Amino acid sequence: MAQEEGLAFATNITYNPVTSENKGTVENLNFQWDSGFRVGVGYRMAHARWEIFTNWTHFITAADAQVNTSTNYLYPEWATTIQPTAPNNLVTYIDARWDLHLNLIDGDLARTFFPVNYLSFRPHFGVRGAWINQDYKTNVSGGKDGSTTIYADNIKMTNDFRGVGFHAAMDTEWTMFRHWSLFGNIGGSLLYGNFQVRRVEQQSTSAQLALSTTVDILDEFHQAVPTLDITLGLRWDYTFSQRAALRFQAGWEFNDFFGQNKFEHLLFSENSTYSFIANDADLTTQGLTVSARLDF
Repeated sequence: MAQEEGLAFATNITYNPVTSENKGTVENLNFQWDSGFRVGVGYRMAHARWEIFTNWTHFITAADAQVNTSTNYLYPEWATTIQPTAPNNLVTYIDARWDLHLNLIDGDLARTFFPVNYLSFRPHFGVRGAWINQDYKTNVSGGKDGSTTIYADNIKMTNDFRGVGFHAAMDTEWTMFRHWSLFGNIGGSLLYGNFQVRRVEQQSTSAQLALSTTVDILDEFHQAVPTLDITLGLRWDYTFSQRAALRFQAGWEFNDFFGQNKFEHLLFSENSTYSFIANDADLTTQGLTVSARLDF
């Protein structure tokens, strides 16, 4: 499962005409469980026990949600000019969808140490490359910009990151009894790369829903971002000979990509100027990781 902060798409408002009080709840996306894969290849030097290996991690997922009402008032969190004040706001429906394409490539050098019986440490370090593409779309039906009725407001945003940097980790293993062991791994990286953030907004002020582009903005910049990886699980090893071994393992993996959400809230003020509210929220992935490994 992947989750990202800062993607709320609407506020569902209950308006009290007697007290003119607004109370509401924030509408968030429904994040789903999805599967991905990781493949790798490596080489172990015969005498020094050093290992050279590379892994490719690929994960695609999506989240969506919608809200509609005939009694309450809806405020779209991302629309530029729709006024939030009830009861003048005529928004009746909002939906949102977020898509994520995540690719990581790690190339590391490692060595295993056995300080005591039944316990091993495997530090490794190297280079990580990341390609993280995010798309976020919202569609709004109804609303007002001052005295102008807005029949539809559609927003499409992209948040793409390309980065490379230093990666380091420590893998630990505790052998419980023959073939079976517990493992715990922790690692991190510091990636320097390019963000490309774009926002396109289209509105219709006619009942025929003819859309015209009102906002088309591109923001491109470089930034260093850290990541954190943690895995805990159970492992089974079987050695066929001095030259061949088989491993199966299952664990819970957690990854945090700090500051990956750069989607920008664009506000239109009364003096006809735009202002930005920048995001800097985290992208996290977590779930059950099942793997097999063959050494020969």
